[in-house]
Amino acid sequence: MAAFTTVLLGSVISNVLNTHSQLLRSLSAEVGSTVAAVTGVDVSNSVLGLVVVATTLSFLWGVAYHYARHSTN
Repeated sequence: MAAFTTVLLGSVISNVLNTHSQLLRSLSAEVGSTVAAVTGVDVSNSVLGLVVVATTLSFLWGVAYHYARHSTN
């Protein structure tokens, strides 16, 4: 059941992201531009934006996992 749900949700998420891909690209480039201006890093705005977004999502996932793991005790 979990595998079937994952396949269905993956398809739905893929369609939503594909529909809003231009918005997500521009948002990522804007985040990258802001971080580059603040830190002075010489990397493409799009690449830097993707790194920042991926790092932020990974951090939030880790916090949620930690909270879920320790809240059951």
